[in-house]
Amino acid sequence: MSLPASIGRASFCAEPVAVGSAIADGTRHDAIRTCVAVAYPMADHEATEIRVVPPCGSCRELLADYNEDMRVIVPVDGENRVVAAIDLRPARTW
Repeated sequence: MSLPASIGRASFCAEPVAVGSAIADGTRHDAIRTCVAVAYPMADHEATEIRVVPPCGSCRELLADYNEDMRVIVPVDGENRVVAAIDLRPARTW
């Protein structure tokens, strides 16, 4: 389990680590089919359950760049739903 760094920019999201590891292991970027990020309870936080968290803006771009059709599991109105990575970037202009 990784813990947030005490200095802001030294912390990082799980998505680039997972995608980078898969690619380093020889997986083609378009073969990555599904992504989900989860937050685990920590002693100094109020959350007491493991929960799905949505990707941040940078991670949304990263996932859509690697595979627009990748399924991304996100929390919506108290439920976990599956959306295409490109749908997380509706205003994408490039």
